[in-house]
Amino acid sequence: MTRSFAIALCLSAPGALAAPMAHADSVAKYVTAEEITGVVVEADSGRPIANAVVAIRFERNNTGHSGPHCFRSMAVETDAQGRFRFAPWTQDNTQANATYGDVKAYKAGYAVPWHGVEVHQARRSILGISFSDTIKIPKTDVRLEMKPFVGSDEERMRELRPLVANFACRMQAYFDDMVLLTSVRDEIASSPVANQKFPNGGYTHSGWINEIIKDSTDPRMPNIRTDTHEKK
Repeated sequence: MTRSFAIALCLSAPGALAAPMAHADSVAKYVTAEEITGVVVEADSGRPIANAVVAIRFERNNTGHSGPHCFRSMAVETDAQGRFRFAPWTQDNTQANATYGDVKAYKAGYAVPWHGVEVHQARRSILGISFSDTIKIPKTDVRLEMKPFVGSDEERMRELRPLVANFACRMQAYFDDMVLLTSVRDEIASSPVANQKFPNGGYTHSGWINEIIKDSTDPRMPNIRTDTHEKK
């Protein structure tokens, strides 16, 4: 049965919908995105925030594991008007049947937003049957709001750790997020608690972020950069 015939059958026979709807979209051959742009502003005043870091991560859910898997992470800085832009890109070998992007802003002195802004893919199925081998993320413009950070130095360290963990994807992933890591490193280095160890021991805060940066620049780090084609 051809795909077009199957779609036509589902549209004409409501009783035939149960089986297709019970299955997720097929794994896409490609994930492609148009440019993703936006602005970072102060939540109360609306003033643009220059030199903020905007990070974005894309994840798939059909991994066969207990949770989602991030297959791409990127980060850029805002300009003097608080604007940012992620260039269009295409990536294969993601093993994704569906995806979305999670966008967050970071800057020293500002709280890391609890929830990011999501970027969603275009529809690629009808009644559970995929009609394209490509997941397409349309051109999107987003607004990110930030508030000043209020809390102790220790609380700030606890806020930065999940930001780095979630927005620095590594295993089987394309990544271009070093500006996020180095900006967090610089903030930690200036903190009075930089050389304190985590509450459960192990690394100091500075040692932790420096180890992540070291691992990220290791040429043996497994990633799939060669499967990515970015358009300027």
